[in-house]
Amino acid sequence: MNICIDARSLLERKWGGVSWYATEMTRAILQCPLSASCDIRLFVSGRNDQAFENIKRNAPWLAQEGTLCRTHLPNILLHMLLVGCNAPQIDMLAFRNAKPDITWLPNWNISATSSPYVLTIHDLSIFHYPEAYSWKERMWHALVRIRKMIANAHHIIAVSEFTAHDMIRMFDVPESKITIIHEGVDERFFTPPSEKHKRYIQKKYHLPPAFILGFYGNARKNITLLSSIRHNLPLPLILIGSSDLPFVQEQDKPGVYALADCLVYPSLFEGFGLPILEAMAGGTPVIASNTTSIPEVVDNAGLLISPYQPLQWLKAIQELHNDTALRNELMCKGTERARQFTWERAAREWWECMQI
Repeated sequence: MNICIDARSLLERKWGGVSWYATEMTRAILQCPLSASCDIRLFVSGRNDQAFENIKRNAPWLAQEGTLCRTHLPNILLHMLLVGCNAPQIDMLAFRNAKPDITWLPNWNISATSSPYVLTIHDLSIFHYPEAYSWKERMWHALVRIRKMIANAHHIIAVSEFTAHDMIRMFDVPESKITIIHEGVDERFFTPPSEKHKRYIQKKYHLPPAFILGFYGNARKNITLLSSIRHNLPLPLILIGSSDLPFVQEQDKPGVYALADCLVYPSLFEGFGLPILEAMAGGTPVIASNTTSIPEVVDNAGLLISPYQPLQWLKAIQELHNDTALRNELMCKGTERARQFTWERAAREWWECMQI
């Protein structure tokens, strides 16, 4: 079977959730025994050599395990052609003289394919919270023509039951057209860092001896709630993505999670919520919203609270800080729960989708 994977998300200057999802899934897909009988090619485009340095740095194994097929057509020109002419077909650019059988799109993108495509949908937040996106981001989503992409997909992978049901409600997608494949957690998040390494991480990122960890982001991340209780918390609040902690290198994330007293995640809308699992894998207790996909991920391994009740959040954080038995319980449950989510399982289920 000839399979094309749209790997353009790996060319992002700053890798986000989709880039890492595509990377981890692709690695697990290529390591699966079924890959030995297939020709799998990863399509990338653009003339910016610096962008390819990101791939070499973050996914050096691609050079050995994956066939990276690059067109030097500038991305802006490629997008103009795809929007205006519905060409060129990215799977044909990857295979050139061979006939592709199927294409996997790890996220919606401006695309055209000659073969049937399987599309991964992470969430529909652009429809629920359009105000959380810049005008450029909204314009890009409009050019992608998401509704049409979903309608024309051969099959759809949803990363959570919530996202699957959201698609069915919003776009009347037949349930038989959707397969739910949860994301996974890399093994390195389960390995406790040494005290020496934790001291190194603390010094590198100028972290206080003890702190509560959260994530900064757009409106749907609900930073307003954390701001309203920040000055009453028992420990300093450090938000990844803010001036507190602008950026954390991927290899340093386990150490940052390990240093945190707990992770607070009051998001209003999530398609999955991978940072929650990453924190739980290393034994960091989690307090998270009881909305959208989050209860599906956390189950009973964390404290789930309405994202509209700041006083309940403050009470839960204080209780967790003072109750050693509760902390130990959540640490154990969290690691056990995270063990249920692996990229290997996700890849096996992905291969089943390729046979549909």
